Amino acid sequence: MGGEPSEGTVTMPDLIGLDYESARIQMGWEDLFINGEGAILSGSSLVTRQSVAAGEEFKVGTVVTVSLSDSSNLGRY
Repeated sequence: MGGEPSEGTVTMPDLIGLDYESARIQMGWEDLFINGEGAILSGSSLVTRQSVAAGEEFKVGTVVTVSLSDSSNLGRY
């Protein structure tokens, strides 16, 4: 059907700015796997980069690597 990905593929969601746990859950909904690089701290690790661009179509079961940064000190002086 027009514009829909073929069976066995998914469209990569935009994970930038999400905390690691939210990104992991969203990836699970898409039958994808996530590999985090950087500090994985509960609630304060934000996705800053993803190895597959948002909107790109690729195979179900793919491992996507995300770069994380600790946001626990953002806004503090």
